[in-house]
Amino acid sequence: MIWFALAILVFASAGLVFYQVATPLWLNRFQKQSAALIDTPNGAAALLLVAVAEVRGPISILERSIIERQLTSTLSLHADATAHLVDEAIEVVSTNPHPGHVLEEVSHILKHKFVNVERQQFITMAQRVSRAHDGPTLDQQKAIERLVTRLKILH
Repeated sequence: MIWFALAILVFASAGLVFYQVATPLWLNRFQKQSAALIDTPNGAAALLLVAVAEVRGPISILERSIIERQLTSTLSLHADATAHLVDEAIEVVSTNPHPGHVLEEVSHILKHKFVNVERQQFITMAQRVSRAHDGPTLDQQKAIERLVTRLKILH
């Protein structure tokens, strides 16, 4: 019994060390990969919507079509440009361990680059994406609530 407890302690310690080593490496990788995408307002919006969709799981065809429709109508993008933008955003988000980390990074960018009305539009777009399959999951709802708090949206 003592050996079992000791083995669990060793595995937990190894996991903690791995997390502390992997997190900074992941953040550097994310910043390098997404720098070009985040620097554009359209890229940040695409990352936000894709990350909200991926909180539920891999993006479905329905979620992708809603994301593309939101970007095309709200940001007045051409359909081909939107499809390319969504492909890039999916690639960036899928290489990261958790979509929540992407949302944190994107919320920081959106908070400093956009006014309150634009940030409200992004939240509305994210809510529409989260409703794709019978309403948002609990995790998606929590993620959107954190976004509202981080973006300091005034009602």
